[in-house]
Amino acid sequence: MRGALARSVAHLRNATTTGRRSVGDLPVKSDPHVEAWGTSREHIEEGFRWNNPTLRRGALWIVGLPLAIYYGVTHEFAVVDERAGVKPRAVMGGGAKE
Repeated sequence: MRGALARSVAHLRNATTTGRRSVGDLPVKSDPHVEAWGTSREHIEEGFRWNNPTLRRGALWIVGLPLAIYYGVTHEFAVVDERAGVKPRAVMGGGAKE
């Protein structure tokens, strides 16, 4: 078996590269808008400034999204408890509705 394998790859040792074109060598026309966007993404920390729009966006993600998830979950608990006929539970110290 070893001899068969050696014979099957013997031609690879003596082969010379012919310089075939591969996918990476294709002439590609770059889009200036895509290139500018990619460059700005690579250097985002250099152009970032804290201003009103970034503060609003940060507040939305840092405060607003967790609050929305919390109120959605507690509402779901209340609905499920009501359908099951169970006394509503207090979630994270909140008062239960009687």
